[in-house]
Amino acid sequence: MRVSRDTLTYWRGKLGRIAGGPCTCKKSEEETRILEETLSTYAAGTKRYATFDFPLFKDSVSKFVKSLKHTEQAFLYSASCNSPTMYSNAFAILTLAGLGVDLQPASSRWKESLDKYQCEEDGLFRDPCINNSLFEQNDWWGARHFALIATAAYDAIGSTPKYPFRFANAFTSESAVSQLIQDTDWSMNGDDDNKLMNVGGLLQYSRDRLQNTNAKNAVSLLLQLLIDRINPSTGLWGEADLDEPSERSRAVQFAYHLYCLLIYDNQKLPYPEPLIDSVLATQNELGGFAPRRNSSACEDIDSVHLLAAATRQTNYRSDEIKDALRHFLCWVFANQNTDGGFVFRRQDAFVYGHPQMSSRANESHLFATWFRCLSIALAFEATSPKTNPFHLHKSPGYYCGFSGGAHEC
Repeated sequence: MRVSRDTLTYWRGKLGRIAGGPCTCKKSEEETRILEETLSTYAAGTKRYATFDFPLFKDSVSKFVKSLKHTEQAFLYSASCNSPTMYSNAFAILTLAGLGVDLQPASSRWKESLDKYQCEEDGLFRDPCINNSLFEQNDWWGARHFALIATAAYDAIGSTPKYPFRFANAFTSESAVSQLIQDTDWSMNGDDDNKLMNVGGLLQYSRDRLQNTNAKNAVSLLLQLLIDRINPSTGLWGEADLDEPSERSRAVQFAYHLYCLLIYDNQKLPYPEPLIDSVLATQNELGGFAPRRNSSACEDIDSVHLLAAATRQTNYRSDEIKDALRHFLCWVFANQNTDGGFVFRRQDAFVYGHPQMSSRANESHLFATWFRCLSIALAFEATSPKTNPFHLHKSPGYYCGFSGGAHEC
């Protein structure tokens, strides 16, 4: 698959307009250096997108993933780390599977690379290498967060976990679901959107893959309570000031985590048009979806996934959505390094919960490589679904919108 070279000419022109735009303040040398670096990487990303060839892309990314192999089915997070982690194993599975690498011949070994971390008592996964005070309490990273990622990895190799998710039984009663919603901070200052996605997604997985009959009613109630709280005028939750860029960005991120639950269960988006308006407004001049030019992998995929889901349901602003996603593709490829891997946020070092999941500024790592490859797949799915070269499956959570799911509403 190759992209028209007209795209390169178009975005080169846009790059010139960004670089030559009006300046109202005197930039420091450091600010100038960062801007020059940003524009340079953007130009490289534009060229990568304009000349995109999937077999070459697959080869370069696969080589990066394999460069971090520590032992068979055990991977380092980045070249800066020295111990493999369960997270890295899952990221490797999902990245390679999305590229169409056949993992079935070694599926039992891939399964063991995840199973060995699962605890029979509650079904959650624990890796001594990354155990710290954050792991049990948070949902942006940690026990419940990894469990949801692991379910997608198990689906990718056609398997299931060794033990059921017994911890989820605490969330199957009507009172527990109601309390979960009641405890949510709808001002969006906390981590509750991740918790709702993790718990809800694991209930969906338990219902569909592990035959947990109690999870069915819990999921139905949870989705209805969430739908009831959507603001019809914005398609979002909460009370953010959408005229303020950082609040608008946070509101869209919050919404992404909750919409994944609805999308997986084939629920129609209640207010797709205002949702599209809200999400398109998060795109910046370089094509990323954040107030800062160097948008992160999380900020980007949240908006991309929502646009891809909404445009399947309505033709509203469909041409603008396709243009926005093509613009995004120039930006996302600007986050790829020559080693084939991707960064989470250009110019910034990144620690993902633990030092064994860290990377230096502009250093490739497995989390960003998986997430940015997935965002590319989503963008292609929305702009050219018949020729999308990526291999995708349907799972609760991050893969909620793809075909092939076991559950049909």
